[in-house]
Parts: sequence; C-alpha cells; structure tokens
Amino acid sequence: MIWGLFKSKSEKVLDDALAGISASIFPMGESDIRRDCERVDILTNAKLPDPDLRSFVMGSKALVAINSSYDDDGFIRSFIVRSKNRINETEARDVYVYLAGESIYRARMVAMMRGGGSNISSDLLGSLEDFGKAWRSGTDKDKIPGGRGEFGLSVDNPVPTVCVNGSNIYLSRLRRNGSPVESRRLGSASTPVTVGNVDIYQLSQAGTDLAKIYICPYHRKDSKVAPVGFKLEL
Repeated sequence: MIWGLFKSKSEKVLDDALAGISASIFPMGESDIRRDCERVDILTNAKLPDPDLRSFVMGSKALVAINSSYDDDGFIRSFIVRSKNRINETEARDVYVYLAGESIYRARMVAMMRGGGSNISSDLLGSLEDFGKAWRSGTDKDKIPGGRGEFGLSVDNPVPTVCVNGSNIYLSRLRRNGSPVESRRLGSASTPVTVGNVDIYQLSQAGTDLAKIYICPYHRKDSKVAPVGFKLEL
C-alpha cells in the first residue's frame, strides 16, 4: 500500500518533469535514449521488454535528475518498483550507478559543451566513454579498499558515494553530538587510492569549524559509515 502511494506520486512528478528536463538529460536526443536503453538492457539481463524498457529508462533517469532526497538505497527500491519487480537489487544498483554516474555526467558535459558553442566530436564522446569507466571500477563497499589515514578525514581515505547528490545526502545525515552539521565545499583534490577527483568540504556547527571531510563521488555505493567523531543518521 505504501509503495503504491509512493509510485503514484512519483509518476505524477516524473510525467510533469520529463518534458521540461528531456533536453538536459538527453541532450543528443534519440541517440542518447537508445544508448541508455542498450546499456540498461544489458545491466538488467534483458528483463524489461520494449516499450517498458524505454519508459523505465526515461522515467528512472528523470527521477535521478530531479530527486534530491534519495540515497542509493532509495533509488534502488524505486527502480525495482518501476520495473514491476522484474529486476533484482543487484541489477537495480547497476542501473542506478550507470544513470546517476556515467550517463548523467555525460549528458551534463555534452549540454555544457553545446551551450558554449563547442562541437561534439567523436574524440570528445570517446573521452567521456573512457571517464565513465571510473564508476565501473568503483567500490561497492562502505570504505574504499586501500584507503590510508582516518576514514573521511584524510584525502587518501575518502568517503565513497555514487554522485554529488549522494554526497549531499550523506552530508545532510551527518550528526555531531546528536545535531546536524553544516557543510561548505572548498574545492577538490586527487589521490592514488581512487579514480576521480575527491571533493573537500568544511564541516561546521553553530559557526565553529569541526573538520574537513573528503568525499569521492565516483563509486558504486553511498557509504553508510561516518568518520570518527560523527554519526550518520540513516
């Protein structure tokens, strides 16, 4: 009953949103839709027949683009429901990682380049394809294997998330002495322990700086572990 109500509300939001955001999430039009459908078909082991596959991909990608309250688990539950329970949790995670990571990144880069008047060359598309491999090699654990130093508090042991939205949700759930913390992005850095840049945030509470936290949004899971001195409200 609860999931039925959730789905009904989501469908209304998605129907209203699709027309308005289609150009931003599918900047190359039909070729983008076909590309996403082909990849999702592989990731779901061809469990979604046409035209269900197309509507699933378009609706799910719109949900990823407009929803700012779900972490990876929320999207996974939603995708299973949207698939009419045809796909399992592992397949739903694979779909989420692809859509929220590689696919949305590619769409935003193409839209930005087009907005700046740049040509979308095969070389550019090839480089975006190469960068998409970052998510495919990312961890599905709460901590990045091989991390060094205090988890989350060292650039060489960053918190893994799937995307920037996942990072924002993670930060919103951090607590210090039972109270929320504020976060301010300071910039980014790199580390040999993971592919992709590491985002740096200043954590504070009531105007007092607490710590810098390091998050890498190029992985396959939103961590459910907090750095020492903090708790994560799930």
